[in-house]
Amino acid sequence: MTGSGEFDDIYELTKIRVKIHLDGDVRGMALKPEVPFLEFKQRVAAKFETSVQSLMLKFRDEDGGKVSLRDDSDYELAIETARESAKGRPEGKLELWCEIR
Repeated sequence: MTGSGEFDDIYELTKIRVKIHLDGDVRGMALKPEVPFLEFKQRVAAKFETSVQSLMLKFRDEDGGKVSLRDDSDYELAIETARESAKGRPEGKLELWCEIR
């Protein structure tokens, strides 16, 4: 038998610190990795007092490129990127760039 739990605890992400850039303004927030995409977008929009529909988001992936954040699958990739940044710690980081259209 292998120790099936040996890696589970190492990669248990409990919080993501999000750094958000918009027109020279930098804001921060924390979220749990299980927060749904729509709720995440609503929280970001509320930070900048704008509507969810007007918000365009991009995040920096593990390769350093900026990836558009438009749907649930993009969001899953963003959460995975935060998990990778955690390197086994319970807190990951995610960096976002916003545009309002």
